[in-house]
Amino acid sequence: MGQWDDLTKTLVGANPQAFVSLFFQEAQFVALLDKELKNQRTLFADILLKILWLGYELILHLEFQRKHDPDMGQRMWEYNFYTMQAHNCKVASFALYLLPDEGIVEPPHIVSLPDGTAVHAFFYRNVKLWEVPAERLKQPGLEGLLPLLPLTRDGATRETVEDMLVSLKAAHKEDLYSVAYAIAALVFKQESERAWLRRRFSMLKDILEESWAYWEMYHEAEAKAEKKGLEKGLEKGLEEGLKEGLKEGLKEGLEKGLEEGERETWRASLMLAVRRLFPALKEQAEQVGRSIEDPDQLEQIVKAIFAAQTEEEARLALTLPSHP
Repeated sequence: MGQWDDLTKTLVGANPQAFVSLFFQEAQFVALLDKELKNQRTLFADILLKILWLGYELILHLEFQRKHDPDMGQRMWEYNFYTMQAHNCKVASFALYLLPDEGIVEPPHIVSLPDGTAVHAFFYRNVKLWEVPAERLKQPGLEGLLPLLPLTRDGATRETVEDMLVSLKAAHKEDLYSVAYAIAALVFKQESERAWLRRRFSMLKDILEESWAYWEMYHEAEAKAEKKGLEKGLEKGLEEGLKEGLKEGLKEGLEKGLEEGERETWRASLMLAVRRLFPALKEQAEQVGRSIEDPDQLEQIVKAIFAAQTEEEARLALTLPSHP
């Protein structure tokens, strides 16, 4: 899911108790567990929260889904079983669907013999956020879920965004403005709405940049782009180095690889920034990224994109006179 993975991880990490309270009233968050589950193959659940409910320890398992998956029932069953096996604790599994989609697999997941006899029946729960009324997430104790308001029933409106900002401020959750902005930006489709959203959050620029969530998402995106760029650059450099010789050629290849890695890092960062903030400029950004070889120049453009408050400013950043 890419962007959605980063956003939901940041949101849960900011206030895990809110997610616990959404599904189990009066339950208490205890710990965030390692999501890696090892068996015959390695599985990664989205979120595993140890909670205390009715005097018993329980694990709350959450899977965030952007689109339907025909194998979702099987996946949920595997996550549930291997989590229970790894932690020797009962597990309650929920699949949270973020945006409207067709073909969603409904529970229970049933495994049957050829004659139709059921040998396994696994019950989990689907939560389709677009069917959830906004008031559900505005209940006391759920303030950490307010950035999800644009995903709720009839939530992709300016009025809902304003309500979300007011509610976050009243709950002293201004540190979640950046997550709220990112989620709203992925929901609003029309350019006029995106332009309004950018203007609205530009008024909160100072608060956004002071938010720990902003910098956490920024560094995660930067790390992903850096990893992708370095891997691509080093691979290319090593290939060239091996062709030129086992000693000097390899050294030269590594140097070229590092340079190429830095270049690819900024190219990936450019595309990430444009996709999130100004998706209409994606093709232009791809052309600019391919045409520029200087990593410093690419870095300059990326910073200009993040600073742009309108699409016209972003377009100007992609057509700087210093471009070759």
